[in-house]
Amino acid sequence: MTDSDEIEALEHRFAEVILAKDMAQLETLLAPEYRLVGVRSTGTSDMPRDAWLAALPGMVFHRFELSVASVEVFGDTALAAVQGSWALDFNGRRIDESFYVTDIWVRREGGWRIVRRHSSPYQPAAGSPAS
Repeated sequence: MTDSDEIEALEHRFAEVILAKDMAQLETLLAPEYRLVGVRSTGTSDMPRDAWLAALPGMVFHRFELSVASVEVFGDTALAAVQGSWALDFNGRRIDESFYVTDIWVRREGGWRIVRRHSSPYQPAAGSPAS
């Protein structure tokens, strides 16, 4: 298995453990310095690992689909571009959107870990497969 194949498989595994809210598996995938950076119409957000892990139990997923668009590996660093869509309830509000995510993975002792995730929602073009 190539490094690119491994990162693609890990992206799918990451989605599975998010849906399962498997905190033990998340501990193995997220680097200690992990941060989720988001851009929304309301502004930007920068959520550290502990805050993201604390928020996950409050998310109720109704749909979560993703496709890995590309993976590029640069030695012990990998960049994965992922597009998808989801519907979930969080903090009393419904979120139903398509998203584009860029994950930065680093290879360390014990395997690949995500250090940064940048997430942005988008509206698919009319007639596109994601609409």
